[in-house]
Amino acid sequence: MHLLSAAALSLLASEAIALPSPKQSIKKRSVKVSASHWLRKAPVQKRDDGSVVVTNDGGGWTLPVLVGGQQVIQNIDTGSADGLPALNFLRKNRPMSKFPGATFTTNRSRSKSTTAQPMDGENYSLGYGDGSSSSGPAIREEVNIGGAIVPNFPIGVCTELKLGEGQTSRNTDGPVGLAFKYGNSIRPDQQGTFMEFLEPLVDQPVFSSYFTHDDTGHVEFGSSDDSQKTGDYTVVPVNNGTDGSWTLSGVSFGSGGNALPGDAIDMIMDTGGAGLDVPQATLDAYFQGVDGSQNNQGSWTYPCGATLPDFNLNFATVNSGPTSITIPGDALKNGDGTGQCGTWMGAADGRGSGGLPVL
Repeated sequence: MHLLSAAALSLLASEAIALPSPKQSIKKRSVKVSASHWLRKAPVQKRDDGSVVVTNDGGGWTLPVLVGGQQVIQNIDTGSADGLPALNFLRKNRPMSKFPGATFTTNRSRSKSTTAQPMDGENYSLGYGDGSSSSGPAIREEVNIGGAIVPNFPIGVCTELKLGEGQTSRNTDGPVGLAFKYGNSIRPDQQGTFMEFLEPLVDQPVFSSYFTHDDTGHVEFGSSDDSQKTGDYTVVPVNNGTDGSWTLSGVSFGSGGNALPGDAIDMIMDTGGAGLDVPQATLDAYFQGVDGSQNNQGSWTYPCGATLPDFNLNFATVNSGPTSITIPGDALKNGDGTGQCGTWMGAADGRGSGGLPVL
């Protein structure tokens, strides 16, 4: 509670940038916003052999966001092109935890906002691979992320929500979509994303992130802080296609300086996802090199105390910089305990996906 209150105060106190009046010139700058790491804990597993394992079944990085002056906590999602402050607009007397797996309809609360404007006839509808979905009308509202303010920004307001299989609640108030507008779900008139609206106001048309294993980090809109890195940037061309995703073409894989089997695939860089999905042959070869690992119908576990080797993403084409990046083995671990632990790595069905481990 104290963290969220402090985050809200930092939003309100920061020097803001916003669209100027017609008589004003644009003074471009960048904005840095603190981010927080969250993980959704799965139930503790107590096995017949006496081992106990604690794992996570999702997670991500979140930002405090002011929507019409009201704080919500949203996850940073490069796999989404929508802005969706869902939960804080649901009726408070219908907590989602009481309706696991159910579809239910709610009314948007009357807010204290004086900046919300209806978008007549415009609606959004989203569905996800875990079976969850949401839909509702679209409105225009002032959105403030760390002092980066976009007035009249098109967002979806959730009026119908379905939780995914096994879910009993949501951990965030929806995504800050940072994909490309081609993936925006508002219809009949597709809308742009927060970064696309913000682009004329910032120093550079970029956003960057700096996340650490001690769960601290930040996001910058409009710049990239060279002091936060070592070595050279790897600049990879993006194929955003028709779905608006950050897709990297022809990615292959390796470990310990050696290539791993499996075809090169296209990968979506999706910060809203928890997993790293690679070809099954790549996944199998990687864990076959880990003593004590076990293959359970295509999914792998390993002794919780084991050291996992580093994992490489190799790019067929780069504009500049090294042609590969390294994911530390520790970033692939999911769980802790005395038995077999799980991993954030899974088998890709078609395109691969780079989520939390890549960050």
